[in-house]
Amino acid sequence: MTTPWIVVALMGALLVAGCVLALVRIVRGPSILDRLIATDVLLAAMMTGFASLIVFLGRVDLMPLILAIAMLGTVASISVARYASGAGQDMPPALDSSSGSGADEDDDVVLRGLDEPHRDGDRR
Repeated sequence: MTTPWIVVALMGALLVAGCVLALVRIVRGPSILDRLIATDVLLAAMMTGFASLIVFLGRVDLMPLILAIAMLGTVASISVARYASGAGQDMPPALDSSSGSGADEDDDVVLRGLDEPHRDGDRR
């Protein structure tokens, strides 16, 4: 076994170890942000593995796969970060029951939020 293949084997073993540890963190949590960081680590390890295949095997056709994984990781990170921060909590006002949506007064209160006062002033 020549020196470059020893390096490839060592690199592969380290990438597999990183992926296993990231999967353990994804499963164990404890919070959604821990799982997000572990998912980013897993995707980065996958991209590194595919980039290594491109370099060592000359398979340039795998480049779109790396770009797709990078886009997936970016969109997932932004989505989970927005969810965890509570952004997007401001929902547009619910449709009135007179608009033909079929919603009654109780549904309107739930859609507006429980911390807003009811039409007659009491809190639910």
